[in-house]
Amino acid sequence: KSPGEKLGISIRGGAKGHPGNPLDKTDEGIFISKVSEGAAAHKDGRLMVGQRILEVNGVSLLGATHLEAVRALRSMGDRVTLLVCDGYD
Repeated sequence: KSPGEKLGISIRGGAKGHPGNPLDKTDEGIFISKVSEGAAAHKDGRLMVGQRILEVNGVSLLGATHLEAVRALRSMGDRVTLLVCDGYD
């Protein structure tokens, strides 16, 4: 993303929080719930609603709370590497 540009995703889920997976209420994963039109993620085209975020810049989100995931995403800087997997399954 460009310096100062927002990634433009919203997330749901996290350990001990509200479920992000509508197919499994016990799933504590972090999921993309929205991709904002015109933002970096939308322009790139690879991130989609429903994908599970596994890592942010090499830092695992497995077992992370929603707040920990938000903090990881906000502190990533201008160079972003996300490891995701497709779908809620």
